Amino acid sequence: MSKEKITREKTSIKIHRTFKPLFDELVAEERDSKIDFMDALLVFYAKENHPEILEAFKNQELKTQKNEKAKDL
Repeated sequence: MSKEKITREKTSIKIHRTFKPLFDELVAEERDSKIDFMDALLVFYAKENHPEILEAFKNQELKTQKNEKAKDL
């Protein structure tokens, strides 16, 4: 894709400053963008700890979800 590349909306998430080096190192190790790494981290956590919430997310059933399908899952 060129300049017409589709971009998703972004938001900001805060983490404690003491954990920032760990976050940056893990992102670098995975050779991923920070936003894609965070997406993968959230999906991993949900699969392990709250699969029912992940399923609701995939089906657009969370209260805070807009009318967007969960992509890349």
